[in-house]
Amino acid sequence: MSRFPPHIDLKRTSIWLGLALLAVPQLVPPDLLQGIDETVQRMTTFFGLGLLVAGTFRPSTLPVVGLVAIAAASELLLTVSPGRGARGEEFVWNVASALTALTLVWTWWASVRRGAVASVSIVFGAAAVWLLDVPDGLATGWTSARVPLHYTVNHAKDFPDAAAIGFNLADVSSVGALDLLPDGAKGVLWLRNGYNLKCVWQRPDEEVVEIVQKARDHPKFSGIYFISDTPHPSICPDGPQRIAERTALIHKHDPNGRSFIAVSGGHKFPEEFAQLADAADLIGVVVYPCNSRIGKCQPDKINERVGRAFDAGIPKERLVPVLQAFGQACTTNENPYYQLPTVEDMHEILRVWDELLPPEFRPFDMTYSWGGQERHACPNLTMADGVDYPDLQAVYSDYFKNMKQ
Repeated sequence: MSRFPPHIDLKRTSIWLGLALLAVPQLVPPDLLQGIDETVQRMTTFFGLGLLVAGTFRPSTLPVVGLVAIAAASELLLTVSPGRGARGEEFVWNVASALTALTLVWTWWASVRRGAVASVSIVFGAAAVWLLDVPDGLATGWTSARVPLHYTVNHAKDFPDAAAIGFNLADVSSVGALDLLPDGAKGVLWLRNGYNLKCVWQRPDEEVVEIVQKARDHPKFSGIYFISDTPHPSICPDGPQRIAERTALIHKHDPNGRSFIAVSGGHKFPEEFAQLADAADLIGVVVYPCNSRIGKCQPDKINERVGRAFDAGIPKERLVPVLQAFGQACTTNENPYYQLPTVEDMHEILRVWDELLPPEFRPFDMTYSWGGQERHACPNLTMADGVDYPDLQAVYSDYFKNMKQ
């Protein structure tokens, strides 16, 4: 005698429930998903896939058990493996994707209806491999990696204004500053500079370790440590080694943490991307194409600079666009050089960046600069509100909104 009421079709119910679980990450706003633990996200995705297959194949319980077991074993392995890092996670989830594909193929083979649903099985297998075979081992759709991240600097306590137009990564220099961030925002921890013009760290290793240990589990921390702004190996030949050592120090105390450096790599320092390619986890591509000497913007400079990064063997998944939203017309600099982009210029700059480093691949984007710096950034994005300067804030707001769609 059936345990279920006669009007309930168990297989059809399994199919619809599985589809619902898989559809949730596509329908729920990304900012709501950020607060959900990644283990729960992945387990739900696997469970939905298992139910969907269970409603199509026989035996019906094995797909669910097998897929959830694979997910659970992978999570356990990642939890007990110290210092796993991004490559370790990618390896574990690549193995999990292969086991998932084998589970689906075996289920199809055991099904009495395998001839009728062969194409469905192939689609499921391919989807499962694609679902899991991604950097950082994160199931696509559910994860915070799918939420576009936008970072800006020099905002002091004005970050709520920046957040209002879509910035969600804040520039912070202390763990205490993380507590002050608005909901939906996380901090990028600036560890002070080093190996730029002076060949030393502004913060010693002992202080960095203390900060990392306090920040790593903070709910408002992004996991990104900004460790050097435009380091120059031509000035500091030991810079790449020292930056790599600091990256290793961060990984030792925060296995999930990622170091970030902003690299110029311009015509004066064309070898910098090659010299620094392995020194940090994430590499910012610094190129400001608008200058007052020629009175216009040159987007081709972006192509040139990103090309140097690619030639150095740095994949686009590690490259961060550094966008120009400043000029120097009102700075105290005796020789101002940079020019604030117009609205039309900004649209073209964003288009070129999107073509070279598509938003779905980039770790985040960075904008210099929200606030002012007396000698370096005036006007800036705070001032570019359509009153005295072009309304770049509106351009950014629309750009960020369109990226979420």
